[in-house]
Amino acid sequence: MRYSLLLLSALFAWTAQGQTTFNVDMSCAPEGFTDVFVTGPWCGWCANDTYNTMTDPDGDGVYSVTVADLVGTVEYKYAINGFADQENLVNDMVDGASCAPVTDFSGYANRQIEADGTANDFYGTCDGTCNDVPVAPAVDVTFQVDMSQYQGTYGTVNINGSFNGWCGACATMTDDDGDGVYSITIGLSPATYEYKFTLDGWTAQEEFTEGDACTSTIDGYTNRTLDVTEATTLDAVCYNSCDACDGDGGGDNGGGTSEMGVTFNVDMSCAPAFDNVFVTGPWCGWCANDVYNTMTDDDGDGIYSVTVPDLTGTVEYKYAINGFADQENLINDMVDGASCAPVTDFAGYANRQIDAGSVANDYYGTCDGICNDAAPVLVTFQVNMAEQTTNPIGVFIAGNFQGWSAGATAMTDDDGDDIWEYTASIAAGEAVEYKFINGPNWGLDESIPVACAVNGNRGYTVGTEDAVLDAVCFASCIPCGDALPTEEVTFTVLTDNITVAADGMHLAGAMNGWSGEPMNDNGDGSWSLTKSLEAATYEFKFQNGLDGWEELDCGGNRSVEVVLGAPVAYQGCFAQCADVCAVDPDAADITFQVDASQIAVSSDGMYLMGSFTEPAWQLGAIAMNDDDGDNIWTATVNVDGPAAFQYKFNNGLTVSIDSLPDLSGEENADFIAGGCGVNNGVGGSNRLHERSGVAETLDVVCFNSCEACVVVPSVLVATVDLCGAAADSVRLTGPFWGWDPNGGPIATDNGDGTWSVTFDPAPTENMEYLWIVDGTQENLIQAMVDGGACAPVTDYANYANRLWELGAENPSDVYNSCSACDGTGGGNTTFNVDMTCVDAAGATVNGATSFTEVFVTGPWCGWCSADGYNVLTDADGDGIYSVEIGGLTGTVEYKYGIDAFTDQEQLVDDMANGADCAPVTDFAGYANRQIEAGATSSDVFGSCSACEDQVAPANVTFRVDMNQYAEAYAYDGVFINGSFNGWCGTCNPMSDDDGDGVWEVTLSLAVGTIEYKFTLDGWNYQEELAGIEGIEACTSLIDGYTNRSLTFDADIVLDAVCWESCAACELAGGCTDPAFVEYDPYATQDDGSCGELIVYGCIYDAASNFNPIANVDDNSCEFTETNDCAADLDGDGAVTTGDLLAFLATFGLTCL
Repeated sequence: MRYSLLLLSALFAWTAQGQTTFNVDMSCAPEGFTDVFVTGPWCGWCANDTYNTMTDPDGDGVYSVTVADLVGTVEYKYAINGFADQENLVNDMVDGASCAPVTDFSGYANRQIEADGTANDFYGTCDGTCNDVPVAPAVDVTFQVDMSQYQGTYGTVNINGSFNGWCGACATMTDDDGDGVYSITIGLSPATYEYKFTLDGWTAQEEFTEGDACTSTIDGYTNRTLDVTEATTLDAVCYNSCDACDGDGGGDNGGGTSEMGVTFNVDMSCAPAFDNVFVTGPWCGWCANDVYNTMTDDDGDGIYSVTVPDLTGTVEYKYAINGFADQENLINDMVDGASCAPVTDFAGYANRQIDAGSVANDYYGTCDGICNDAAPVLVTFQVNMAEQTTNPIGVFIAGNFQGWSAGATAMTDDDGDDIWEYTASIAAGEAVEYKFINGPNWGLDESIPVACAVNGNRGYTVGTEDAVLDAVCFASCIPCGDALPTEEVTFTVLTDNITVAADGMHLAGAMNGWSGEPMNDNGDGSWSLTKSLEAATYEFKFQNGLDGWEELDCGGNRSVEVVLGAPVAYQGCFAQCADVCAVDPDAADITFQVDASQIAVSSDGMYLMGSFTEPAWQLGAIAMNDDDGDNIWTATVNVDGPAAFQYKFNNGLTVSIDSLPDLSGEENADFIAGGCGVNNGVGGSNRLHERSGVAETLDVVCFNSCEACVVVPSVLVATVDLCGAAADSVRLTGPFWGWDPNGGPIATDNGDGTWSVTFDPAPTENMEYLWIVDGTQENLIQAMVDGGACAPVTDYANYANRLWELGAENPSDVYNSCSACDGTGGGNTTFNVDMTCVDAAGATVNGATSFTEVFVTGPWCGWCSADGYNVLTDADGDGIYSVEIGGLTGTVEYKYGIDAFTDQEQLVDDMANGADCAPVTDFAGYANRQIEAGATSSDVFGSCSACEDQVAPANVTFRVDMNQYAEAYAYDGVFINGSFNGWCGTCNPMSDDDGDGVWEVTLSLAVGTIEYKFTLDGWNYQEELAGIEGIEACTSLIDGYTNRSLTFDADIVLDAVCWESCAACELAGGCTDPAFVEYDPYATQDDGSCGELIVYGCIYDAASNFNPIANVDDNSCEFTETNDCAADLDGDGAVTTGDLLAFLATFGLTCL
């Protein structure tokens, strides 16, 4: 017995969670901090919370905390005062330090430690020396960029660099003399800096190639570089060039509001063995390698490249190899805080993004270029071949971890027990798919049962520790000799609509490896087969004769779900999705027509193939003809059988010289999306036609399209209406002319307020364009945001371009609008804002109470910062600032900002409290104003009411009683979230200083009506108020959300309410004395039920120190009896059936 207790102790010790201790010396931290905490991706980069807040009990300046349950390599950093500040280790890492290895050397640098370790750090520094070298006095450096040859449009020119945190729009350059050269002077300490010029913040930026003379490349990013030693004025350089504009330093001086195409470069040094690599994305339906997206390495440096044309907007993509035998997995990188794959759910997918017109420089399978970020794990695969005749060459394994190479990875059976093994080193977190192969070649591989298949393969997700997988039987989900429970499934096919083949009907599907099994003739026009199947969903089809596949009139494959517990019966009509056969229409001639005028037709001509030919598809394809040479190919076929059938056209022969199907010339369009097809069951689609039983001629369709070919017009006339406005010049711009505002064709004045451009001949491809009137390019972003349709090439924020599509009618537009001329939008729009209340509580987002410059902004300028034309001034000193802006149309969204966006007005609270001045709002994160173009606004900065009408805020004390909270979620902190704080999560923690279970917080709020609720640990858990009886007394229902509601006009201390209740917690009766057995920790009022005092001791009568009066065990039991024969449970000196029965009688009991 003593041996058993020791074993249990060992087991409990093995499963205990580790503790990771963080110590940080705060002597280098900013003065005045009140709290410091450690954070990382393991808590979602949380702010200070009880478990991660650090303390300094001995006052030595070193703050500490121990965090439980961290595993593996832990990424972290320190921050203070709820993220009011956080340590910045980027410069340390750039200078060669190593304390923050998770870094891109420009935007972030985070620390790492192994779980269960102890960190000893210095806040904000790697070496513990605050300001290691006295900072040299700053010197003035003047940067200059010549924009005179830039062909695109922009509002502001900015400089971004390591000296300003790549901040976007914070450093605006100026061109005071209007010569096209923008400059800015910045005080910099002597050092080496990286930088680049950008437009409108980060709307557009310079793109350099590694090796350009004025640049350096760090971690894949190529930027300008500068060594500052003394005050200097740099020579003006051309935008995106190392030279002056009259030089030849390279760089792309083009540009525009949307670029076409992307160049992809990927370093394959971290990739598994591969034959080919390609880039893919939703823009090609996540296609596999095709000529245009296959990447090559011409110089053999390991970096593969391809340029894909005609991509626009924001492009989602990833890399893959060998026809999707493997693809990069960036999920773990993103979970660990990387940013290279922002299209992610942090669990199932993580895809990259890039703006069209840019160049991607990536590393296959990693965000930071470091291969195998996670330590490799040893995984041992085992397969039992006892029920197979083992191939004399041996057993092999193939999977995505080794490139799906059939004969490359041999398994071994050293002890001859028929269990073959192979151990692979695989990165932790990898989702592995694999198969066992009885021999070295494909075709000898196992068929995985549906019950355990992952994409038709075996699957395993690699953990963080070495693993030996259980041995499974070849081609089975379980060990040899075992069997999963099954259910009988009867498949029945009705054949009233067909003539059954001589060898009868067959069933083929996932349950039998898609190998047809003969069915039984029921003698009534139906055929059946009953199979015992494991619980799973199975796809299948019926066959009329072996390999006489049905083509379902609804497309795809049949499926049946097998659930244990009751027999399953499936019935269907052959080639029909109905469970009762429809009568086939009479045989009739059908004439098929395809327009091949927009493709290069093969010298072998065009072919028609489908489910109705004999044999079906490629092997029975029918030659079409074009006797009159008009590129319309036709074929007339007498079709019988089912009403619905599938077909396709093929450019050239459909079989190879060795009589095998040739798929290279068949149509590959998405006919489902086009509205003329169905799923073909193998990842594509076919055309679908339902015949009537009489002769018919199908409409002419374009090859690879559901529609007729677009006829290219010979002449195109584009017209724009200026709605009565006078103009001296009108012209077009667009990618055809490099977005050159002076490069597009000039329009002719028609004399009726409209202007036209004539193209003769017409463009032979789609044309993206915008109108320019007297040098001002139209801006249609807001029009599209407001629901317009005239500029479909848009991201609704940075660009919105018109599009004429090949074959469409002559475009007729209204300048700067998606609407017809209606008298609105003429003249200037005047903005007036009263700035005397800028210091009012809640007027600004970041708390600013003064300003030097105020500007108006909106989506019509890409939410630009101050840029001359939009800066407001107060000419008469009355506190009301004004500006007039021309060219705005329709309904204009806007707001006011101050001092280059250091702060902006905050109207969310006003709108949450029932105001209406900012109707573009989500009542939480943003609230923007609106005005009709041409009108005049009269606003108050940061408020929907007049300055004199504003009321001082009130102090509101919220209180929630958590004593009767009994839900499963265990919390650390209680928070309040509401309309007044933007439902921000953790920004307003509550406290329970006296430990009475009542948490409270006092907030200064604008008087009025607010919504709110109590939450736990930010948004980890929240009150669910809907449906609770009586809850309507303290709540409101808005937009489907039930929240607490409060209206107040003065300071107020609210009564404590119970969690998820409008009332105080009811007193709970019970024993409140913990010295008694009856003690109830949830009781709030003693009801006299305390009766039996707790007596601690050993309560097990078999123990040598058994205490008969004890009622609570204290783990002190000792078992001193020994037995040299451990299995002699009854002590009779022999191990017999009686001992086995004694063991089985207690088997399964939980031992305390």
